[in-house]
Amino acid sequence: MAIWKSLYDVFDKERSRVEKQRGQLRALQFELEANIRFVASSGQQESQLLLIADKLESQTFDTILSQGFSFNNEMLKAQQIAGYAEFNRYVGRDSYQLVCDAYQRIKLIKKSPTGITGLKLKSLLRFLLLVHFHLNGKGLPKK
Repeated sequence: MAIWKSLYDVFDKERSRVEKQRGQLRALQFELEANIRFVASSGQQESQLLLIADKLESQTFDTILSQGFSFNNEMLKAQQIAGYAEFNRYVGRDSYQLVCDAYQRIKLIKKSPTGITGLKLKSLLRFLLLVHFHLNGKGLPKK
């Protein structure tokens, strides 16, 4: 009987770990979606560009990174970028690298809000969309 209890305990521990990972990934995707929606809705008005730096979120990313979150480490494939030439340089990078790059961009914008331009925001938005689609296991919509 003790061996069955030990096996169940191992199974239960592993299941709990996987469920925690899924929850953390959903929280990260929710944070990415919130940043995407915010950047997309903010527009290109000069008065709003300075406010954007304060509103971008990165708390979930920082939390899961400090807790040792393990990404699925799937590589970005050429089929996923659907002919968007600007993303060719990211083909072959794994999920961890892409997410870290996205949040590095967010942190740079937060660090120097006076340097925000409409072009930087558009670039950030497009990259966040790429990362979001990649984490969901989908490719970008075709042009």
